[in-house]
Amino acid sequence: MNKSLFLIALSLFSFSLFARHTVSPYDNRIDATLKIIKTRGENIISLGFTRDNKWYFITDQRHYYQDQSYFNNLRGDGRLALAPTLKAQIATGKKLVSVSLDETNNWIAYFSDQSVVVSSRDHFIKSGLWSKIESLKREKTPIRKIQLGPHGAWVIETRKYGVEVRPGRGKVEQARDFEQLLKSLNLSRANLKSLSFRLRRKEEKKKYHYTLSTGTQYFKTGTPESPLGHELRDYLKFRDEISHIALAPDNRFVLISNKRIRPNSIDILGQIEMDAKSGYSLQERMRFHRVPGVVMAHIKGGRLFDVRSYGYKNYNEFSPNNSYVYTGVASISKSVASAAIVKAHEQREIDIDKKILGWLALSNGLPKEWFESLDSSRAGFLLPGHFTSLLNHTSGLGIHGIGSQKPKDVNNTRDILMGLNGRKKTIPMTYSYVNFDYSGGAYTLAESLIEDFYDISFERFVRNKLFSPLGITYSTLGSLGYIGKRNYFHPHSAENWKSYGYLECGGKAAGGLFTIITDLSRFVQMLISNGRINPSTNSKVVLAESSVQKLMTPAYHPRSSLNFCDATTACSHFQEVCYFNQCMEPFGFRWDTYSALGLEVSRATHPDTTPVFFEHGGAHNGIRTHFKAYPKSKEGFIVFLNSDCYTTTSGVDRGGCVLIKEIIEAFDRHK
Repeated sequence: MNKSLFLIALSLFSFSLFARHTVSPYDNRIDATLKIIKTRGENIISLGFTRDNKWYFITDQRHYYQDQSYFNNLRGDGRLALAPTLKAQIATGKKLVSVSLDETNNWIAYFSDQSVVVSSRDHFIKSGLWSKIESLKREKTPIRKIQLGPHGAWVIETRKYGVEVRPGRGKVEQARDFEQLLKSLNLSRANLKSLSFRLRRKEEKKKYHYTLSTGTQYFKTGTPESPLGHELRDYLKFRDEISHIALAPDNRFVLISNKRIRPNSIDILGQIEMDAKSGYSLQERMRFHRVPGVVMAHIKGGRLFDVRSYGYKNYNEFSPNNSYVYTGVASISKSVASAAIVKAHEQREIDIDKKILGWLALSNGLPKEWFESLDSSRAGFLLPGHFTSLLNHTSGLGIHGIGSQKPKDVNNTRDILMGLNGRKKTIPMTYSYVNFDYSGGAYTLAESLIEDFYDISFERFVRNKLFSPLGITYSTLGSLGYIGKRNYFHPHSAENWKSYGYLECGGKAAGGLFTIITDLSRFVQMLISNGRINPSTNSKVVLAESSVQKLMTPAYHPRSSLNFCDATTACSHFQEVCYFNQCMEPFGFRWDTYSALGLEVSRATHPDTTPVFFEHGGAHNGIRTHFKAYPKSKEGFIVFLNSDCYTTTSGVDRGGCVLIKEIIEAFDRHK
């Protein structure tokens, strides 16, 4: 459907290329080209990316192409190819003013003598652009720039303001927003400095991304916390005037101002968004698996680098998702609870290396009541266990998971331990340190012992020991208040898309944490940075390095020798592995991880015998969560999604539990 045209006054000015160059392996050819342009003192006329992610720079003196043969054959629907046509036109003495490409690989070039060369005249006649250019020529209105975008969008920049807008064809929300933005800027007489569209790839349908700068402010589609958003804020903070922006279909970008240039390589979240599995985008996989919403965070260099959200927080109400939704993260609660308990051990307030029976002998209230309810044979199973065995799943206690429920039905700690109100009782099933047995019941016992020792709620204990030192203010263990419920990440059924509504977990240590992804990233950042707030050696210490190592040390069999080992000194016993310079027989969590205190740590180690990565996931009704981090590279990844699993009639598993595996694999693939 044709819409009207908006003529924007945009003065393209010459710029100097100063100072900072950011080089990445992916984009070193872009960076090298920009250095050449700077050295030669050339002014960039046009720069951009094609639908196939090929970049080009057109200056007042030369043309630069990522792939010369590609641009020698780039002809869209027509007969004229871009690179040789421009070369031939300029050879006749014409001065190039503007070049732009659209998502169909059709291109248009405008020259100072008001002549226009296009790949296909029919293509631009259909879009209405050709007739508008002819009209401007008759009016003798000079054109400063022609910008092509997705869905047939185009903008002509002239010396004077117009009153019409042509955002593109099709019912695309961002296109309507763009139309309103241009109208408001026209009324406010804002001077536009730069405008760029991100072209759609072949398989993408309703995509419409743009970035626009007026010199004192910017407007963009997408998540504000993206790398592009950070760069734009940084530019405006130092009052740089952005002269050129180029957005690539794979989420790379190039920014050029009067002071600096910033070629950006594609970030991990952008790669996952574009290629979540076997060439399918994240949105396509979300639709396939019936997952309404996804939130992802990327930690880079030990700091939060990017947060993005997709889809809906409540599909039944079509409530758009955002980066600050409150999520019940299920078993990730165990990681946070373990860190708080280890902090108390570090402060010598408690001793988690003490035997469980010693703790129980000094306890009162619920822990004592629970222990006295056990028959002697069951109680004897606890004899070898230390408090740490409750946190690394080697205690022998039953009750795999706690689960989530409606608030009126939530089981409390007593219900979980004593087996009341429909619960199965938490009892020792085997001797401690016999094998790995994932146990939410063990964490509930640990929670009860901590509450008994400190005589405060477990939520207050974790807040004092961990949340407050980390600056975590929005997270809680237990229940969400009114504000949290308004921005709640609703769990959904993958079978019918329906929301389960607001759910809670009665076991706070085992699965009761409500958090937002930026809060959880602070916790992961701290572990990556050896217990500090951030990688800086001057930053606040939340956990001692020895405590971080304690958290990441695998649970091991009591017969382990614990002899010294390193990259050159191997363990003598064939069943032992070298971990943190100790020979041990660890208990496995999965095929590639060992069980540690509230964490899974990689079986693979670096030469210094430290783990390659640590991680943990969570699963409640309609919710899947996961974090994974690599301490050496100080890189991490967090993902929340709001859907559970179901099996099709043909026996194929689909839903959130499958998608989250695909996303984790995509992170490792693109890392």
